[in-house]
Amino acid sequence: MSIGIGQDITDRKYAKAASVLEERNRIAREIHDILAQTFTGIILHMQAATQVLTDDLEATQAHLEMIDECFSTRPTTRIVIR
Repeated sequence: MSIGIGQDITDRKYAKAASVLEERNRIAREIHDILAQTFTGIILHMQAATQVLTDDLEATQAHLEMIDECFSTRPTTRIVIR
């Protein structure tokens, strides 16, 4: 009987470890997606700002403000990662 109890405890530990690993992987995927989206936005706005830089000062300013807004998410991202 004690062998069965020991096996049950071991099985529970493995199940718990698998559950923790699965959650970590889910969080890692979510962080990756958030960062990829943020950096893609920054790149797109930088390209757009570069294209209108000499022609349209207001549009350039709007793109630069969006880049700044994207960068402002960094502290939140750091909190999520920790």
